[in-house]
Amino acid sequence: MTLLGNTVCTTDSMQDQEIFAAAATTLHQAVLDQAATQTSQIAIIDGATELKHDYATLARDTERLAQAVWGAVKLGPAAGHAGKLIAVLCEKGYCQVLSTLAVMQAGHAYLPLNVDWPTARLLDVMAEGGVEYLLISRQSAANQTLFASLSGSHRLLVIEDLLEAPAAESMTLPLV
Repeated sequence: MTLLGNTVCTTDSMQDQEIFAAAATTLHQAVLDQAATQTSQIAIIDGATELKHDYATLARDTERLAQAVWGAVKLGPAAGHAGKLIAVLCEKGYCQVLSTLAVMQAGHAYLPLNVDWPTARLLDVMAEGGVEYLLISRQSAANQTLFASLSGSHRLLVIEDLLEAPAAESMTLPLV
């Protein structure tokens, strides 16, 4: 029997223990662990832009966006940090991956939305999930009709704007 974190693994097989330990790691932490050892390796190739993003860039951008999300929720109208469901409306690619990792790193869950859905469907899905915050790509936010419809009932956070904003005072993110 082996203690792995706060969980007991009841197998003596080293392979089973390694699988168990890997399963006990969160998705975003597994990516950040990879980033710590493979900094210059390619993490994501954005299919739309063909841009290659290495693990160091992914880790840096994830941390920055996670801090922005954490700060927005902390200062928002229904302030709090306890596991909110945050919607992500973004085209497939780097920003989508980055957004989902950042939401998890900030201690929340994400709700992926399809950019091809009609506005009514987006609103219905977010209402069903009790979503208050929406991470949205600049491209989706440029649709003025969509932006107006979504911003009436949700706090919209434009992903690229958050990444380009001056870095805020460093905050300690929750351990998740």
